[in-house]
Amino acid sequence: MKSARPTAANLRWAVEGMVEVVERMPGNSVREIKEAVRKESQIILERDIEINIKIGHNGLRLIPDRATILTHCNAGALATGGYGTALGVIRAACEAGKDIHVMVDETRPLLQGMRLTAFELTEENIPFTVIVDSAAGYLMRKKMV
Repeated sequence: MKSARPTAANLRWAVEGMVEVVERMPGNSVREIKEAVRKESQIILERDIEINIKIGHNGLRLIPDRATILTHCNAGALATGGYGTALGVIRAACEAGKDIHVMVDETRPLLQGMRLTAFELTEENIPFTVIVDSAAGYLMRKKMV
């Protein structure tokens, strides 16, 4: 499972946490282990969403109206419990009525930006443009993001 999203740190520690739950239960029935893993996963999910929403609302204060924001990789709902960290800030800004445009770099070699971030922004109706990774430096130098 950890190899499914090698750059998603929270997936790695969540899977490692589940392994620890199972390892603490030698001799328990499969049903008991499944229930313990289910309970722990629900706690992790709820905590992650709560933290992501707080990150979004705290970061919202830093985003001016009519901002153009550069993203790298995917830090949205698909990489977290359902709201996102960096993308959660963008989502919160849009929910607050701010006019936002996102420059999504492709994020080679796995193309997480082009595949995942672009998908999430499409689903949320947040305007974006996909750029090649090498354009990010140009956009920053020209203060376009």
